[in-house]
Amino acid sequence: SRGVCVCVCVCVWCVWCVWAWAGVVEEQQEAGAAESDRPCPGGWTKYKSRCFMFVNTAMTWPQAESYCLSLGANLASVHNYWENYNLQQLVLKNTGQHHATWIGGSDAVQVEQWFWSDGSKFDYQNWERGEPNNYGGREPCIHMNAGGTVSPLSFTDPFIKCNF
Repeated sequence: SRGVCVCVCVCVWCVWCVWAWAGVVEEQQEAGAAESDRPCPGGWTKYKSRCFMFVNTAMTWPQAESYCLSLGANLASVHNYWENYNLQQLVLKNTGQHHATWIGGSDAVQVEQWFWSDGSKFDYQNWERGEPNNYGGREPCIHMNAGGTVSPLSFTDPFIKCNF
């Protein structure tokens, strides 16, 4: 399903390039609007066109990502201030506090080369000063609401998963 979405995005881009003057763009925009209007499954929270779920079960980052993958999702990626704010509110609503929570950022493949586990561009910049920094190779995964820190793979935290 996530792979299909990537293919659809790539195909939409190609179709846009080739058929932009034929009015196909308008049809694609309407299809995109319908996609963003789709409701989230029960237990999920919608923010713009994406659905998120807070899972209040302590797991390591790899366990949390694996759990998300088993459900056709990934740990949440963050791309702007308001998305981050809404994810913080989701955690607060579910725990009554700003509990440290895994999200999908990691540099486990190559130190200081951060990526989102869902494959989206790692473009969010509003981190605590000096973060993420991997703390000398010991903190390759990102959790939010943790006083600006990232964490070792072995830490266990609840997590936020996103579906689309």
